[in-house]
Formats: sequence, C-alpha cells, structure tokens
Amino acid sequence: MIFAFYHGVYLPQRSRWAALDAKEKTSLLELHASRVWELFCRQAYSGSRRYWESNVEIDLVAPLQAGRHLIAECKWKELSDREEAGLLADLKTRFARTPLSTKLPRVDFQILSKKHLHTLAARG
Repeated sequence: MIFAFYHGVYLPQRSRWAALDAKEKTSLLELHASRVWELFCRQAYSGSRRYWESNVEIDLVAPLQAGRHLIAECKWKELSDREEAGLLADLKTRFARTPLSTKLPRVDFQILSKKHLHTLAARG
C-alpha cells in the first residue's frame, strides 16, 4: 500500500507537498485510507467486486452461502447509528434501481465501517 500512497497521494502533490497545511494533508490521507478500506473490504470476501452502472455505484457485491449475496457500502469513518441507518437506506435505494436487484433476489445489506476492522481482518 506504500506504493499506492506514493503514486496516488504524494506524487500528484509533490511540488506543493511542503506548502500544504496539516488539514490539507490529513484530508488527502483520509481519502487514501478510504480507498484502501474499500479494497480491504473486497479482499475479505472471496469473489467480491465493485458494481458500477451509469450513476449507481455499490462498493461491494459478494457471493455468500446458499445463493445469497452481500451488498455493502464501505466507509472508513466512525458512524453514528443515525448515519449508518441513513447510509443503509441509501444503499437499498441504489440497489433497487439496478438490474442487479432482479438478478440477485436474496441479498443482505451492510455498512462496513471502521468498527468492522477486526471482523474483516479475521476473515482474511
């Protein structure tokens, strides 16, 4: 992941890196961490992938047992119960707008946030 940071975060900013304040650097680091978190989540589920169609993106679609699929949003942040409920409702709405919803009738929805780090790490 060090190369991903170097090429994706530092290199594009290298000419002005020294001039960036702590807030700007933190923002860039958080953005990088969120990208890495999505990859980490997908690696925790064998056969998982990202789904993208016109204006709908789903971070993780993964086959589970007995013909079920996991549909998940990956967020590298601490979420309140209210934020998580809002994201879950949004995920369900986005999924319903896709052809994938008719192809995968048996799904589980989940928000994978920082609090799932230890659970996902144990899967890998």
